[in-house]
Amino acid sequence: MYQQTEDMRDTELIDINKIEPQYEYQGLVSVIRAPDYWRNICSSKSRTTAQIEEENKFIFSEQLKSQTPNTAVAFTDGSCLGNPGPCGAGAIIYINNQEEKLKRPVSNKGSILLAELIAIQIVLDHIESFSKTQIYTLTIFSDSQTALGILTLNWKSDSYHQTINEVKRKIKNLNEHGILINLNWTPGHANIKGNDEADSLAKEAAKEAETLAVDDIVFTKQDVKKAARNSVTKNGNTDGKTVILDVII
Repeated sequence: MYQQTEDMRDTELIDINKIEPQYEYQGLVSVIRAPDYWRNICSSKSRTTAQIEEENKFIFSEQLKSQTPNTAVAFTDGSCLGNPGPCGAGAIIYINNQEEKLKRPVSNKGSILLAELIAIQIVLDHIESFSKTQIYTLTIFSDSQTALGILTLNWKSDSYHQTINEVKRKIKNLNEHGILINLNWTPGHANIKGNDEADSLAKEAAKEAETLAVDDIVFTKQDVKKAARNSVTKNGNTDGKTVILDVII
């Protein structure tokens, strides 16, 4: 097993000493089905693409028009140059008729899910500087159904437990301090201004992430599984079995 860990580090750049910690068991939780509109928006066969885009723009422009003082609306997005690969997060926040653009290079070797989660986190980080007298409601639109399902519907994730836990903690903390957080889905690449802005910022951040140090990478269970299989195959074992998987997975 020791030899395999050395092979994984040398050939796959996977260091098992940097595997992310897992959640502790906290009992059974119910999984909630995705809202119907996640499937219905952009799915009608009776409308043209242009009609769908116009409908989407109307739906989400109404969200901005309905803003009142002390409310905020944010759009978030993640980008990944390869999956895994350099990834970045972007967001735009509309507060009292003003725009705040945010971006963050996330990892030299991460996934689109990690970038989407961090995009939500950087919005929450920004809102933490406000008091409930300044903002009492924040609505975040993300085009990642996976990220939203994990954060709001108890969907299971085998990766990025620390990040998920941190985002949930921030949401809970803001709610407890009187700032209500709403997480909603928006279709991506549908000519919705806020989503398009967040997408551009995320792509810029992903490009910047190419220069991040490899030492900062935290490897997920999926990274280790893939590297272990590749290591076994390269060493002539083609049965797909490896001792290391039984030990750490």
